[in-house]
Amino acid sequence: MPYDDHIASAWDHEYTNRTINSGEVELHVTDWNASAEGTPLLMLHGLNVQLHTWDPIAKELASDRRVVLLDLRGHGDSAWAPEYHLGSFANDIDEIVKQLELSQVDIIGHSQGARVGLAFSGSRPDSVRHLVLSDNGPQVPRAGVKFAQAALAAAYETRGFASLDEAYEYFCSANPDWRDEFLQLHARHQLKSNWAGRLVYKADPELWWTTFMGKQDVPYLWSMCEKIVAPTLLLRAERSPFVDDDLVKRMSATISKLSTVTVKSCGHYIPRERPDAFVRIVREFLSDQEVRP
Repeated sequence: MPYDDHIASAWDHEYTNRTINSGEVELHVTDWNASAEGTPLLMLHGLNVQLHTWDPIAKELASDRRVVLLDLRGHGDSAWAPEYHLGSFANDIDEIVKQLELSQVDIIGHSQGARVGLAFSGSRPDSVRHLVLSDNGPQVPRAGVKFAQAALAAAYETRGFASLDEAYEYFCSANPDWRDEFLQLHARHQLKSNWAGRLVYKADPELWWTTFMGKQDVPYLWSMCEKIVAPTLLLRAERSPFVDDDLVKRMSATISKLSTVTVKSCGHYIPRERPDAFVRIVREFLSDQEVRP
């Protein structure tokens, strides 16, 4: 099927766009159900994507709570930055929490967003009520590094697209296991028109070096894990290279309140491949229920 803007724009009226200056970069956030009572939920996307990858899931979770989505620095409609160490991402989140006057938050992070969630939860432990890590941790196994490097290389080698239809077809072929609404959103929000009239990626090309420089952040992240006090859920995708048994064992020994659930029949992109299961598991965890696989 071709790109369909009715599918891609289905969530536009559900949120308010905001711009927050962190002191170093301007950050784009969307605010869903801002008047809701209870602990707000902050959702962090992965590397080289943007906040709208969460829209269908945010819609479900915002039925009874406030949900804030963030374009991480260098991604989406947030500004590019001079560097991308995880401590800088954590500082950005701290500014968002302060400026939105959120005394405490629940955090969900997927992939690189999970690592950012670890950084913030360890550096500001009293600010986090629950932490959900979707298929990533403080240290990425070599197979996961190769996966990330290959995905980034494929994106940058593509260079650009002549139309949204062409972009959508590319994303479909590159991510055959994603649900269609996420592919449509990817085509609509992942790209911008450049001076030559081509659709190119919004993300800063300097983010490529994150997969190499990430090694420098590993000791820092393990030290942050030791400081996390919030109940933490690690969602491990059955077919993913990002979480292995050794990582789970070390995380269980380091994070005081860690539980792990393996999501069956799923690759790395749990929220986009099995969104219904993702929402159910997250709801159970955030309400302090027993989590079912």
